[in-house]
Amino acid sequence: MIVGYEKTYIINDSAAASWIWMLIFNPGAAKSSVSSVPEPQTAQEFEEAEQEELVFTADGMVLEGASNPGVKVDDEGVVTLLFEDRGIGVNGHDLAKATASSDWLSFTITDDNADIALFHTTKLPDGTYRSYQTDTMISADTTKGTNRDEHANGIISESSTDDVNFTPDNGYRYLLEDEDNGTIGVWNFFIDDLGGVILLYIGDKFGENNVRRAYSTDNGWTFAFDRGNVLGDENDGQLGIYVDQNILSLGNGVWKLITMRQGSIYLFESIDDGYSFRLEGKVLGPEDFPDYNLGTLNDPKLAQLPDGRLRICVTGMENTGDMNDPNASQNIFSATTQK
Repeated sequence: MIVGYEKTYIINDSAAASWIWMLIFNPGAAKSSVSSVPEPQTAQEFEEAEQEELVFTADGMVLEGASNPGVKVDDEGVVTLLFEDRGIGVNGHDLAKATASSDWLSFTITDDNADIALFHTTKLPDGTYRSYQTDTMISADTTKGTNRDEHANGIISESSTDDVNFTPDNGYRYLLEDEDNGTIGVWNFFIDDLGGVILLYIGDKFGENNVRRAYSTDNGWTFAFDRGNVLGDENDGQLGIYVDQNILSLGNGVWKLITMRQGSIYLFESIDDGYSFRLEGKVLGPEDFPDYNLGTLNDPKLAQLPDGRLRICVTGMENTGDMNDPNASQNIFSATTQK
């Protein structure tokens, strides 16, 4: 970690070693080579590529009685929001859509029984669509982690050629490391310019957790553990760790990674195609929504609107004095850059 004035640079000293080995635990389970992982950028290269600081302005509440957002923007300029319905007696996920006529802030519910697995698919380099899921009850909901009474072995999947009809795949795509202690938090998949598929995940959810990285060189079929402590926070102690990560490509090897730390939202940047990250700083907190009694912001999602602006959609939890209060109201809020 290199600290310079008001900037902190998270730099990894070397690329991960290359290895391939088969696992007997389940047929088809293997871990792929990571020999094609790029070298991390230096602090000087980060400085040279530094862009104008992003400032997010709070929009307000966009969906009441909802949490755990997922966001997609289609080619027609429609923003689709996946959310968990927090209504009384409701237990499921819905879809809502918004268009430019409301600045993508007024959502209309279009599906009250959404398929989470279909929403969270990854289009792979060979054109295959794959839904990655854990082997526990949390399944395809990437915003959730294992409960304390659950044990996860790893990631399984379903694949499709048309992004509509999916077939379960055999075996595991990734088996958790021993250090993950059978627990996993938020996870994300994305594709780099080399055609590699990257898995970022929170390992050891109830212990020494942090964002960890695995890499696939075979079209996302098998993943090899690359490294932990991706965001350089494993020794931050009472400051807490960065969790609830979500990543967005801006093109040309530039990525923005949004996270939550102790109830506020922080932004990282990568200029080496999602391999190493620079902390840009805190961009949003409960205090940015003064008209609401919010205690924490959770599960942020970052999307680029059709007009180029960036928008955060995030769960705001009511401040009742108890961070674990199951009766605290939850609503989805948003904040947007000016350009």
